Amino acid sequence: MNTTIPGSPLATLHSHMQCFDLPIGLISFLMHILAYWPIMDVHKGVLTYISEIPENPRYNIIACTAGLLGGLSISTYSAIQCRAYWPLVLISVWKGFFVVWINGTSILATLSHLYSSMDSDDAVVEACIIYTFLGAGVGTVGLGVIMKQGWDDHRMLIVVAFILVAFVVAAIFWHLFICRRNWGDTIYEHIGIWGLWIGTSVCFLSPLACDWVLAVAANNINGVPSGENTKVVAVYVVYIIATLISLANT
Repeated sequence: MNTTIPGSPLATLHSHMQCFDLPIGLISFLMHILAYWPIMDVHKGVLTYISEIPENPRYNIIACTAGLLGGLSISTYSAIQCRAYWPLVLISVWKGFFVVWINGTSILATLSHLYSSMDSDDAVVEACIIYTFLGAGVGTVGLGVIMKQGWDDHRMLIVVAFILVAFVVAAIFWHLFICRRNWGDTIYEHIGIWGLWIGTSVCFLSPLACDWVLAVAANNINGVPSGENTKVVAVYVVYIIATLISLANT
């Protein structure tokens, strides 16, 4: 999947990345964008991204449960494969948290329609907060180590620069457009909310940043696995399906 470049400042990272079979690069970036789509309404304070009562709630719950378990299994497998290099173990665990977040939110959103007595609004939002913050906290530690080890390569510097710019833009976006009833509403202007906006920006951007940092570390920007390695292709397919299966909710 990855090609080691002799003499490159990233040669050591290239070697470590040989064990990592989860999606990276452009493919993973697009996967994350699609995965974010159905949960954006949750973070805007909407009860659920399903606008009407689901036609097949049992299918939704079963499919997302299968996606959750499948994604966790693949992430655990990746962590075991990369156990000799702990930053990738943390990132594999983080990938597992991401699958739980996406599918868990979908399951709670479906249940909120089936059981109107449950405090579904709080349940869905709290699930998002817990899993995004906890997962990002675990993963960014490993990501930071990889950034540091690849710091001497100009490609890593470029990626980090783009990440910082994107973070500032995202923080401003969340501040201006999210969690406000009206443009310019200052009712939420206090340090706690600013912390929430910054934290949310980190949680949403960190998986996207991870895609490109790992792509540079693996020397595989597009993230396309080698067709000769059927194991990697299979892991890619299973993880992507597990992450995006909630898009098929009806």
